Amino acid sequence: MITRSVVGKLWLTIVAVGTIALVTLGMLLAQLFQNYFYTRETRDLGGIADAVVRVLAASSSRGDALAVATALVANENRTLVFIRPEEVGRAREPVRSMLEDPRFQPAWRGERVAFQGRYPVARDGGTVEEAFIVVAAGFPAERGTNVVLLYESTAPVREAIGSIDRLIFFAIVFALLTTTVFALFLTRRITLPLRDMIRAANHIAEGNYSLRLDYDFQDEVGSLARSFNHMARKLEETLTTLKRQTDERERILVSLGEGVLSVDRALQIRLANPHARRLLERAFGERDRLPEPLAALFRRTIEQRKGEEALLEAGGVHLIAVTAPLLDDDETLGAVGVLRDTTRQRQLDQLRQDFIANVSHELKTPLAMLQGYTEAILDGLFTSPEELRELVNIIYEEILRMGRLVNDLLDYTRIETGNFALDIEEIALEPLFDRLQRRYQPMFTERDVAFVVDNRAPGRFWLDRDRMEQIFINLIDNALRYTPPGGEIRITAERLASGLRLSVRDTGEGIPPEDLPFVFERFYKGDKSRTRGKGGTGLGLAIVKRLVEAHGGTIAVESAVGRGTTFVIDLPLATVPPAPKEGDE
Repeated sequence: MITRSVVGKLWLTIVAVGTIALVTLGMLLAQLFQNYFYTRETRDLGGIADAVVRVLAASSSRGDALAVATALVANENRTLVFIRPEEVGRAREPVRSMLEDPRFQPAWRGERVAFQGRYPVARDGGTVEEAFIVVAAGFPAERGTNVVLLYESTAPVREAIGSIDRLIFFAIVFALLTTTVFALFLTRRITLPLRDMIRAANHIAEGNYSLRLDYDFQDEVGSLARSFNHMARKLEETLTTLKRQTDERERILVSLGEGVLSVDRALQIRLANPHARRLLERAFGERDRLPEPLAALFRRTIEQRKGEEALLEAGGVHLIAVTAPLLDDDETLGAVGVLRDTTRQRQLDQLRQDFIANVSHELKTPLAMLQGYTEAILDGLFTSPEELRELVNIIYEEILRMGRLVNDLLDYTRIETGNFALDIEEIALEPLFDRLQRRYQPMFTERDVAFVVDNRAPGRFWLDRDRMEQIFINLIDNALRYTPPGGEIRITAERLASGLRLSVRDTGEGIPPEDLPFVFERFYKGDKSRTRGKGGTGLGLAIVKRLVEAHGGTIAVESAVGRGTTFVIDLPLATVPPAPKEGDE
């Protein structure tokens, strides 16, 4: 509706004020004109009446006096009547009514009177009332007082007032047209910028903070547009800063290695980073609500308004939960908590304990043997050269065993700390396999284990020669340790579309399913009843995995108890040059 818009309200206000002003002015002008006309005509008629009285009083001939008086009037709208007292009864309208008017009576006493009134007039076969200005003046005569009566119709005044009313009407119409044109101008100058500002505000409310207004007026509209643009720019900067800070906090929460939770007083999760949800799902099978152990911990934190710490275990997952209340002055809004997965740490602690026990055992046995044999030699218990040579060989083997343990520890430490680098070069696999066969053939022959190399990957590959040999040595040692006489250890190499695949398969005892996830863990050795007396330090497979990963590859294990074990190494295509085409030299 027009009354709901700024321009409509302004237009109606201007029209109303203008109309009221023009109507009031017209009424005042009509009243002033009417008063002015009455005053002027009364004065003129009074002057004429006085002149006629003087003429009649001074003239001896009534006819000449009346001719002179008629000439003095000289106005068709004015009427002059000479009245004697005996002629009153014969007078016609409107003179009769004027003579009967009480205001006329002083004229019979020789006074001059002037008044207005409405008196009947015969017109068009009927009688109508018409307004007149009446002036009468009496003067003495032989038979009493005679009266000169002058009257004039006010119709010209009414016509003039009607003209003024029409002028006012046309002025109002003109004012309405002018106001409409002015409203159209205001629509372009005020309303359109305001509508643009409304649209811009709606766009900003929808998230488009880059919108700006292009109004450079040097008035209030221009100032409003500049203030709007300044507000939008500040709002965009503020929201951009807040978004950047929020994104940074979210990235921090996402990248945290610990779970972060925030709950309200109703223990509903308000914030949780992905790691926290994964921990809840792994441990309790819940992602979007607090399980009861955690709910109880958060409930105590909110009720007691102090931090809590607890050790939780569920689903094979060990957690440390640390909580703290969220306070706003004297009000508790909720609580925040940190979940730390200590499962692997516990496993590593167990592995470390096992490693210490294994190292202690592995060192204790050769050291005890070295001590015993050395004491036997010192005590002279063995005197023949053959016995002494056998003791020295035993001592030497135990020293080598301790040396392997120390070397494995040093290798693993260098790999873990990053203090080593691969020496990548283009090599062929055939020489590597030849060296392995020469190295292990006596051992395989002695243990009655077949050693087979199936090389289906001719050509040259970009690898670290020494580290690849170390990988195969550790895998072969591990396979030889658990393969019984009559078994077989097979090395296979083949080129695939994705790269190079190497495998070491044995027909040994196999690995139980519960041990498979941990075979590449450092310090890990399988069932003590199965591994006792097998040697090894528990570091070989961990070293193999790190070296394969250093080449950019992966290693996997497949095993079944009683059927043997297969280790499969896949080196990505990025580390393998393209195979030569047929006919290339």
